[in-house]
This record gives sequence, structure tokens and C-alpha cells, in this order.
Amino acid sequence: MHQSDTPLATYPPPPPNATPAQQREYERGRWNHFLLDATWRRTRFNEQPNTLLVEAVQGRQPGKALDMNMERDAMLYTWLSRAGR
Repeated sequence: MHQSDTPLATYPPPPPNATPAQQREYERGRWNHFLLDATWRRTRFNEQPNTLLVEAVQGRQPGKALDMNMERDAMLYTWLSRAGR
């Protein structure tokens, strides 16, 4: 990937000689910057629900808890809530 194509190319560098606390704050700000950008998210994440999840809840009545250990938690919970699960 070319340097200008990377997310870091559009976010300022961390402060020089950053303390661990400053580095954590920088990383938090950097990820918030990119994750709140719809274009950046759309080009890096598949927002469609996982097929296994869709099959697991198909035909179930809303109102029962379903514990799924999946990586895309935010998208998973958004899909479940929209589906009335």
C-alpha cells in the first residue's frame, strides 16, 4: 500500500517522545477519527450480517438473548436490533 493510501497519511503523527498515556490517547483519537468517517469504514468493513448469525436467528421470536462471540460486535448488535432480536 502506498503511504498516501494509508489512514495514517491523513491524521497527524503522535507527539514526539509521547508518554504511554499520551500514546494511548493519540491512538484513541486516531481510531475515533477513522471509525467515524463513513467512507473510510465503508471501504474497510463489510457491514452485512454474518450468514451464520442470520441462520442462527431465523425463525426465532424476538426477546431471547443470543450470545455470539464474533469479531464485528457493533455491526452484529446493530443488525440484531434492527431485526427485532
